[in-house]
Amino acid sequence: MTEGLTWGFPVIAYLFLAGLGAGALTVSASMFLRGGDPQRGLHVDTARYGAFLAPWPIILGCGFLIFELGSYEAGHVFRFLNLYKVMNLSPMSVGTWLLTACIIISVAYAYTYVRNAPGLETEKRYAYLQFCKVTKGPNPSVADKIAALKAHLAQYTPEWASKQSGVSADKIREIAVEFATTKPAVLITYRGAVAHVNGNDTERAAQMLASITGNVDNPGGRCKAVGPKWKKLKIVDGFKGQAKLPTHHMSHHVLKVIKDGSQGRPDIYMWYCYAPVYSNGDVQENIEVLKDESMIPFTVCINPFYDESAALADIILPDATYLERWDWEDMVSPAQIPEYYIRQPMVKP
Repeated sequence: MTEGLTWGFPVIAYLFLAGLGAGALTVSASMFLRGGDPQRGLHVDTARYGAFLAPWPIILGCGFLIFELGSYEAGHVFRFLNLYKVMNLSPMSVGTWLLTACIIISVAYAYTYVRNAPGLETEKRYAYLQFCKVTKGPNPSVADKIAALKAHLAQYTPEWASKQSGVSADKIREIAVEFATTKPAVLITYRGAVAHVNGNDTERAAQMLASITGNVDNPGGRCKAVGPKWKKLKIVDGFKGQAKLPTHHMSHHVLKVIKDGSQGRPDIYMWYCYAPVYSNGDVQENIEVLKDESMIPFTVCINPFYDESAALADIILPDATYLERWDWEDMVSPAQIPEYYIRQPMVKP
Protein backbone atom coordinates (compact mmCIF):
# COMPACT_ATOMS: atom_id res chain seq x y z
CA MET A 1 0.00 0.00 0.00
CA THR A 2 1.44 3.33 -1.07
CA GLU A 3 1.21 6.21 1.37
CA GLY A 4 -0.21 9.36 -0.27
CA LEU A 5 0.98 12.93 0.14
CA THR A 6 -1.01 14.85 2.73
CA TRP A 7 -1.08 18.64 2.75
CA GLY A 8 -1.94 20.53 5.89
CA PHE A 9 -4.14 23.58 6.17
CA PRO A 10 -1.29 26.14 5.71
CA VAL A 11 -0.38 24.74 2.28
CA ILE A 12 -4.02 24.52 1.21
CA ALA A 13 -4.58 28.12 2.36
CA TYR A 14 -1.45 29.26 0.49
CA LEU A 15 -2.54 27.62 -2.76
CA PHE A 16 -6.00 29.18 -2.52
CA LEU A 17 -4.78 32.66 -1.58
CA ALA A 18 -1.97 32.68 -4.16
CA GLY A 19 -4.47 31.69 -6.85
CA LEU A 20 -6.89 34.39 -5.67
CA GLY A 21 -4.21 37.09 -5.80
CA ALA A 22 -2.84 35.97 -9.17
CA GLY A 23 -6.37 35.82 -10.58
CA ALA A 24 -7.19 39.33 -9.35
CA LEU A 25 -3.96 40.64 -10.89
CA THR A 26 -4.68 38.93 -14.21
CA VAL A 27 -8.26 40.22 -14.38
CA SER A 28 -7.12 43.75 -13.48
CA ALA A 29 -4.41 43.76 -16.14
CA SER A 30 -6.80 42.45 -18.81
CA MET A 31 -9.41 45.09 -17.94
CA PHE A 32 -6.75 47.79 -18.06
CA LEU A 33 -5.68 46.71 -21.55
CA ARG A 34 -9.30 46.66 -22.74
CA GLY A 35 -9.85 50.23 -21.56
CA GLY A 36 -12.97 51.97 -20.18
CA ASP A 37 -16.46 50.74 -21.00
CA PRO A 38 -18.37 53.38 -23.00
CA GLN A 39 -21.52 52.98 -20.91
CA ARG A 40 -20.29 52.92 -17.33
CA GLY A 41 -16.52 52.66 -17.10
CA LEU A 42 -16.87 49.17 -15.59
CA HIS A 43 -13.51 48.06 -16.99
CA VAL A 44 -11.81 50.94 -15.19
CA ASP A 45 -13.41 50.09 -11.84
CA THR A 46 -12.75 46.37 -12.22
CA ALA A 47 -9.09 47.04 -12.99
CA ARG A 48 -8.80 49.28 -9.92
CA TYR A 49 -10.43 46.79 -7.53
CA GLY A 50 -8.37 43.90 -8.88
CA ALA A 51 -5.15 45.89 -8.49
CA PHE A 52 -5.93 46.74 -4.87
CA LEU A 53 -6.93 43.16 -4.02
CA ALA A 54 -4.09 41.25 -5.72
CA PRO A 55 -1.07 41.75 -3.36
CA TRP A 56 -2.75 40.89 -0.06
CA PRO A 57 -3.83 37.26 -0.66
CA ILE A 58 -0.39 36.48 -2.07
CA ILE A 59 1.40 38.02 0.92
CA LEU A 60 -0.91 36.26 3.39
CA GLY A 61 -0.49 32.97 1.56
CA CYS A 62 3.28 33.29 1.74
CA GLY A 63 2.92 33.74 5.50
CA PHE A 64 1.07 30.40 5.72
CA LEU A 65 3.79 28.78 3.58
CA ILE A 66 6.56 30.06 5.84
CA PHE A 67 4.63 28.71 8.83
CA GLU A 68 4.39 25.30 7.14
CA LEU A 69 8.16 25.25 6.51
CA GLY A 70 8.68 25.11 10.27
CA SER A 71 10.38 28.44 10.81
CA TYR A 72 8.18 29.32 13.78
CA GLU A 73 8.44 25.88 15.39
CA ALA A 74 12.23 25.97 15.25
CA GLY A 75 12.30 29.43 16.75
CA HIS A 76 13.97 30.93 13.72
CA VAL A 77 11.33 33.26 12.33
CA PHE A 78 13.56 34.58 9.57
CA ARG A 79 15.07 31.25 8.54
CA PHE A 80 13.21 31.48 5.20
CA LEU A 81 15.56 34.33 4.21
CA ASN A 82 18.23 31.68 3.61
CA LEU A 83 16.37 30.91 0.38
CA TYR A 84 17.55 34.26 -1.00
CA LYS A 85 21.20 33.35 -0.49
CA VAL A 86 21.24 31.01 -3.46
CA MET A 87 19.83 31.01 -6.98
CA ASN A 88 19.43 27.66 -8.69
CA LEU A 89 16.81 25.62 -10.52
CA SER A 90 15.44 23.88 -7.44
CA PRO A 91 11.67 24.28 -6.92
CA MET A 92 12.24 26.11 -3.62
CA SER A 93 14.66 28.65 -5.12
CA VAL A 94 12.65 29.28 -8.29
CA GLY A 95 9.40 29.55 -6.33
CA THR A 96 10.92 31.98 -3.83
CA TRP A 97 12.12 34.39 -6.49
CA LEU A 98 8.92 34.15 -8.54
CA LEU A 99 6.74 34.85 -5.49
CA THR A 100 8.94 37.78 -4.51
CA ALA A 101 8.75 39.26 -8.02
CA CYS A 102 4.97 38.74 -8.10
CA ILE A 103 4.50 40.56 -4.77
CA ILE A 104 6.71 43.50 -5.82
CA ILE A 105 4.97 43.84 -9.20
CA SER A 106 1.47 43.60 -7.71
CA VAL A 107 2.23 46.19 -5.01
CA ALA A 108 3.77 48.58 -7.56
CA TYR A 109 0.82 48.04 -9.90
CA ALA A 110 -1.68 48.72 -7.12
CA TYR A 111 0.19 51.91 -6.21
CA THR A 112 -0.42 53.33 -9.68
CA TYR A 113 -4.15 53.25 -8.91
CA VAL A 114 -3.81 55.40 -5.82
CA ARG A 115 -5.59 58.66 -6.73
CA ASN A 116 -2.63 60.93 -6.00
CA ALA A 117 0.21 58.65 -7.06
CA PRO A 118 2.84 61.03 -8.56
CA GLY A 119 2.53 61.14 -12.34
CA LEU A 120 0.15 58.18 -12.60
CA GLU A 121 -3.25 59.31 -11.36
CA THR A 122 -5.93 56.76 -12.15
CA GLU A 123 -7.87 59.23 -14.28
CA LYS A 124 -4.84 59.77 -16.54
CA ARG A 125 -3.70 56.18 -17.00
CA TYR A 126 -5.79 55.25 -20.02
CA ALA A 127 -5.35 58.55 -21.82
CA TYR A 128 -1.62 58.37 -21.08
CA LEU A 129 -1.32 54.85 -22.52
CA GLN A 130 -3.14 55.80 -25.72
CA PHE A 131 -1.16 59.02 -25.97
CA CYS A 132 2.14 57.14 -25.82
CA LYS A 133 0.94 54.70 -28.48
CA VAL A 134 0.13 57.35 -31.07
CA THR A 135 2.97 59.77 -30.33
CA LYS A 136 5.78 57.24 -29.82
CA GLY A 137 6.64 58.30 -26.30
CA PRO A 138 5.64 60.40 -23.29
CA ASN A 139 7.33 63.63 -24.51
CA PRO A 140 6.43 64.09 -28.18
CA SER A 141 7.39 67.09 -30.23
CA VAL A 142 4.87 69.35 -31.95
CA ALA A 143 5.62 67.52 -35.19
CA ASP A 144 4.85 64.18 -33.49
CA LYS A 145 1.52 65.50 -32.23
CA ILE A 146 0.55 66.81 -35.67
CA ALA A 147 1.56 63.52 -37.29
CA ALA A 148 -0.48 61.53 -34.77
CA LEU A 149 -3.51 63.75 -35.36
CA LYS A 150 -3.18 63.42 -39.14
CA ALA A 151 -2.91 59.64 -38.85
CA HIS A 152 -6.04 59.51 -36.67
CA LEU A 153 -8.08 61.79 -38.96
CA ALA A 154 -7.00 60.14 -42.22
CA GLN A 155 -9.84 57.61 -42.03
CA TYR A 156 -12.49 60.35 -41.81
CA THR A 157 -12.55 61.42 -45.47
CA PRO A 158 -15.18 63.67 -47.09
CA GLU A 159 -16.58 60.53 -48.72
CA TRP A 160 -16.97 58.88 -45.30
CA ALA A 161 -18.63 62.00 -43.91
CA SER A 162 -20.94 62.17 -46.93
CA LYS A 163 -22.27 58.67 -46.22
CA GLN A 164 -22.90 59.61 -42.59
CA SER A 165 -24.50 62.99 -43.18
CA GLY A 166 -26.04 62.92 -46.64
CA VAL A 167 -24.06 66.04 -47.63
CA SER A 168 -22.04 65.61 -50.81
CA ALA A 169 -18.29 65.14 -50.50
CA ASP A 170 -17.68 68.12 -52.82
CA LYS A 171 -19.76 70.41 -50.62
CA ILE A 172 -17.88 69.21 -47.52
CA ARG A 173 -14.55 70.00 -49.21
CA GLU A 174 -15.80 73.42 -50.29
CA ILE A 175 -16.91 74.36 -46.76
CA ALA A 176 -13.69 72.96 -45.25
CA VAL A 177 -11.45 74.99 -47.55
CA GLU A 178 -13.47 78.15 -46.98
CA PHE A 179 -13.34 77.74 -43.19
CA ALA A 180 -9.63 76.92 -43.13
CA THR A 181 -8.65 79.88 -45.33
CA THR A 182 -10.85 82.51 -43.69
CA LYS A 183 -9.13 84.43 -40.89
CA PRO A 184 -10.57 84.67 -38.37
CA ALA A 185 -13.27 82.00 -38.43
CA VAL A 186 -15.45 80.66 -35.67
CA LEU A 187 -17.79 77.70 -35.33
CA ILE A 188 -20.38 78.35 -32.62
CA THR A 189 -21.86 75.21 -31.07
CA TYR A 190 -24.34 74.52 -28.33
CA ARG A 191 -27.58 72.59 -27.94
CA GLY A 192 -27.78 71.35 -31.50
CA ALA A 193 -24.36 69.76 -31.19
CA VAL A 194 -24.30 68.52 -27.62
CA ALA A 195 -27.86 67.43 -26.80
CA HIS A 196 -27.59 63.89 -28.12
CA VAL A 197 -25.80 60.64 -27.29
CA ASN A 198 -22.49 61.57 -28.93
CA GLY A 199 -22.74 65.27 -28.19
CA ASN A 200 -19.57 65.50 -26.10
CA ASP A 201 -17.57 64.06 -29.01
CA THR A 202 -19.25 66.51 -31.39
CA GLU A 203 -18.12 69.36 -29.16
CA ARG A 204 -14.58 67.97 -29.05
CA ALA A 205 -14.53 67.82 -32.85
CA ALA A 206 -15.65 71.47 -33.06
CA GLN A 207 -12.92 72.54 -30.64
CA MET A 208 -10.35 70.52 -32.58
CA LEU A 209 -11.39 72.25 -35.79
CA ALA A 210 -10.78 75.61 -34.13
CA SER A 211 -7.37 74.41 -32.94
CA ILE A 212 -6.05 73.06 -36.23
CA THR A 213 -7.17 76.17 -38.14
CA GLY A 214 -5.55 78.56 -35.64
CA ASN A 215 -8.77 80.02 -34.30
CA VAL A 216 -8.36 79.68 -30.53
CA ASP A 217 -8.00 82.72 -28.26
CA ASN A 218 -7.66 85.07 -31.23
CA PRO A 219 -9.94 88.03 -32.03
CA GLY A 220 -12.98 86.57 -33.76
CA GLY A 221 -12.09 82.95 -32.91
CA ARG A 222 -12.98 80.50 -30.15
CA CYS A 223 -12.32 81.25 -26.49
CA LYS A 224 -13.07 79.54 -23.22
CA ALA A 225 -16.73 79.94 -22.39
CA VAL A 226 -17.71 81.85 -19.29
CA GLY A 227 -21.17 81.65 -17.78
CA PRO A 228 -22.99 81.75 -14.45
CA LYS A 229 -22.84 78.59 -12.35
CA TRP A 230 -25.80 76.64 -11.05
CA LYS A 231 -25.86 73.94 -8.42
CA LYS A 232 -26.16 70.58 -10.14
CA LEU A 233 -26.93 67.04 -9.10
CA LYS A 234 -24.28 64.36 -9.42
CA ILE A 235 -26.53 62.45 -11.81
CA VAL A 236 -26.19 64.86 -14.73
CA ASP A 237 -22.63 63.96 -15.77
CA GLY A 238 -23.29 60.30 -16.58
CA PHE A 239 -21.50 57.34 -15.06
CA LYS A 240 -18.00 57.62 -13.67
CA GLY A 241 -15.47 57.28 -16.47
CA GLN A 242 -18.11 57.61 -19.20
CA ALA A 243 -16.90 61.03 -20.36
CA LYS A 244 -13.68 62.74 -19.36
CA LEU A 245 -14.92 66.31 -19.81
CA PRO A 246 -18.73 66.43 -19.71
CA THR A 247 -18.79 70.23 -20.07
CA HIS A 248 -22.39 70.09 -21.27
CA HIS A 249 -23.22 67.19 -18.96
CA MET A 250 -24.67 63.86 -20.08
CA SER A 251 -28.35 64.68 -19.81
CA HIS A 252 -29.32 61.88 -22.20
CA HIS A 253 -28.16 59.34 -19.57
CA VAL A 254 -29.85 60.89 -16.55
CA LEU A 255 -32.57 58.23 -16.44
CA LYS A 256 -29.98 55.46 -16.74
CA VAL A 257 -28.05 56.93 -13.82
CA ILE A 258 -31.25 57.24 -11.78
CA LYS A 259 -32.09 53.60 -12.54
CA ASP A 260 -28.62 52.51 -11.44
CA GLY A 261 -28.98 54.46 -8.18
CA SER A 262 -25.31 54.38 -7.19
CA GLN A 263 -25.00 58.16 -7.58
CA GLY A 264 -28.23 58.95 -5.77
CA ARG A 265 -31.78 59.58 -6.94
CA PRO A 266 -33.87 62.76 -6.92
CA ASP A 267 -37.09 63.00 -4.93
CA ILE A 268 -38.62 64.97 -7.79
CA TYR A 269 -37.72 64.82 -11.47
CA MET A 270 -38.94 67.83 -13.48
CA TRP A 271 -38.42 68.41 -17.18
CA TYR A 272 -39.02 71.58 -19.12
CA CYS A 273 -39.87 71.72 -22.86
CA TYR A 274 -38.27 68.33 -23.22
CA ALA A 275 -39.30 64.78 -24.15
CA PRO A 276 -37.11 62.43 -22.05
CA VAL A 277 -38.88 59.31 -23.26
CA TYR A 278 -37.85 59.75 -26.90
CA SER A 279 -34.94 62.20 -26.70
CA ASN A 280 -32.74 59.90 -24.61
CA GLY A 281 -32.95 56.68 -26.64
CA ASP A 282 -33.86 53.30 -25.07
CA VAL A 283 -37.51 54.35 -25.09
CA GLN A 284 -38.92 51.38 -23.18
CA GLU A 285 -36.34 51.69 -20.41
CA ASN A 286 -37.13 55.41 -20.07
CA ILE A 287 -40.84 54.64 -19.76
CA GLU A 288 -40.18 52.03 -17.07
CA VAL A 289 -37.99 54.40 -15.05
CA LEU A 290 -40.53 57.23 -15.19
CA LYS A 291 -43.31 54.85 -14.14
CA ASP A 292 -41.37 53.32 -11.23
CA GLU A 293 -42.03 55.41 -8.10
CA SER A 294 -39.29 53.55 -6.20
CA MET A 295 -36.78 55.21 -8.54
CA ILE A 296 -38.49 58.59 -8.98
CA PRO A 297 -41.23 59.30 -6.40
CA PHE A 298 -42.67 62.34 -8.20
CA THR A 299 -42.44 63.74 -11.72
CA VAL A 300 -43.40 67.13 -13.14
CA CYS A 301 -43.64 68.09 -16.82
CA ILE A 302 -43.61 71.69 -18.04
CA ASN A 303 -44.44 71.77 -21.73
CA PRO A 304 -46.53 73.68 -24.25
CA PHE A 305 -47.69 70.36 -25.72
CA TYR A 306 -49.10 67.11 -24.39
CA ASP A 307 -46.80 64.34 -25.57
CA GLU A 308 -45.74 60.79 -24.65
CA SER A 309 -43.46 62.00 -21.85
CA ALA A 310 -46.07 64.34 -20.37
CA ALA A 311 -48.48 61.39 -20.20
CA LEU A 312 -46.19 59.77 -17.61
CA ALA A 313 -45.89 62.83 -15.33
CA ASP A 314 -47.66 63.18 -11.99
CA ILE A 315 -48.25 66.88 -12.67
CA ILE A 316 -48.35 68.69 -16.02
CA LEU A 317 -47.79 72.46 -15.95
CA PRO A 318 -48.91 74.00 -19.28
CA ASP A 319 -46.55 76.52 -20.83
CA ALA A 320 -46.54 78.95 -23.75
CA THR A 321 -44.15 78.61 -26.66
CA TYR A 322 -40.90 80.55 -26.54
CA LEU A 323 -42.33 83.21 -28.86
CA GLU A 324 -45.19 83.91 -26.44
CA ARG A 325 -43.54 84.21 -23.04
CA TRP A 326 -41.23 86.24 -20.87
CA ASP A 327 -38.14 84.25 -19.97
CA TRP A 328 -34.54 84.45 -18.79
CA GLU A 329 -31.34 83.20 -20.40
CA ASP A 330 -27.88 82.43 -19.08
CA MET A 331 -26.04 81.83 -22.34
CA VAL A 332 -22.25 82.05 -22.44
CA SER A 333 -20.93 85.52 -23.11
CA PRO A 334 -18.59 86.32 -26.02
CA ALA A 335 -17.29 89.23 -23.92
CA GLN A 336 -16.12 86.72 -21.25
CA ILE A 337 -18.48 88.22 -18.65
CA PRO A 338 -21.13 86.01 -16.99
CA GLU A 339 -24.48 87.50 -17.95
CA TYR A 340 -28.21 86.89 -17.61
CA TYR A 341 -30.73 88.01 -20.19
CA ILE A 342 -34.44 88.78 -20.28
CA ARG A 343 -36.42 87.39 -23.22
CA GLN A 344 -39.52 89.31 -24.31
CA PRO A 345 -42.51 87.76 -26.10
CA MET A 346 -43.08 88.47 -29.81
CA VAL A 347 -46.81 87.66 -29.81
CA LYS A 348 -49.53 87.29 -27.22
CA PRO A 349 -50.24 83.75 -25.97
